[in-house]
This record gives sequence, C-alpha cells and structure tokens, in this order.
Amino acid sequence: MIARTLAAAAFMVVAGIGTASAAEWFVVAGEDRDCEVVDQVLPGFGKLAGPYATEAEAMTEKGRLARCEQANTDPDPDEDGPAR
Repeated sequence: MIARTLAAAAFMVVAGIGTASAAEWFVVAGEDRDCEVVDQVLPGFGKLAGPYATEAEAMTEKGRLARCEQANTDPDPDEDGPAR
C-alpha cells in the first residue's frame, strides 16, 4: 500500500513537470493493474487506449474498458442485509 502511494505521488510530480495543458490523454494500467487517465505514458505503465483530445473522453473510455472495472466481491450487493 505504501509503495502504491509513493508511486502515485511520484507519478503526479513527474506529470506536473510537463506542459500545463496537454493535448493528448491516455488510459494506462500500472503494475498493480489499476487503470489511470494520464497526459503522458510513463515507464511501468501500459497504454490501454488513446490518445484522446480531452481528459473527459479518456475517462469515458476508461469506463468502457473491461480491464478497468472493479470486481464486485460482495456476495449480496443489495443493501437489504447480510448474504444468506
């Protein structure tokens, strides 16, 4: 968890060094298999989709990618009580 947090912080710092308004946005997957929308692809991140002109377009595509969906681990997803 700490390594993941440090990697995310380092990524934000490096991404902030780039231009203020990026012309391209990408959907990438890191080593921990989490999907992110970024304005440049860095080493250690695999490009899944892009480039897109806007961050909103990339976020929409991220929502469509099966790899980026979170698994439902709750055996009783409705909120009526515990699973039987």
